This record gives sequence, C-alpha cells and structure tokens, in this order.
Amino acid sequence: TGSNLKSYVLSQMESRTGVSASTWNTIITRESNWQPYVVNSTSGAYGLFQNIHISGGSVQQQIDAAVNLYHAQGMQAWALY
Repeated sequence: TGSNLKSYVLSQMESRTGVSASTWNTIITRESNWQPYVVNSTSGAYGLFQNIHISGGSVQQQIDAAVNLYHAQGMQAWALY
C-alpha cells in the first residue's frame, strides 16, 4: 500500500544516507508526488526521485540509484544545498 511504500522508502533513504526521512519525504513529494513509475516527458527523469540517470526500474532500484546519486552529488542532485 501507499503507506507501506512510503515508510519503506523513507527508512531505507534515512538509514543509507543519514538524511532525515522528513527531508526525503519533501523531496519525493515535490519530485513525483509518490508516483513510483512517473516519467517527466521533458527531461526523461524517472520515478520517485525523478532521477535522470535511470529510465526504469523497481522501487528498490530507484532507492539504490538515489543513494548512489546522493553519495556522488549530495543534496545538490535535488537542488538542495
């Protein structure tokens, strides 16, 4: 369900990045409104985090890609400094 998805994603992101769940909730709400398979027709950005480095994948793959992106670019990847 939606609440299970939300709690799973937020706990994974918080534990794997050290960034608060509330910050990730704000980012995901802004980027995709919690629609895991949404594609931005202009940029091609995909999924919960609107990642331009992936074009598909499961929620777990999106989490892994977002964690990798965070470790590479920090919050700059989502225009937060």
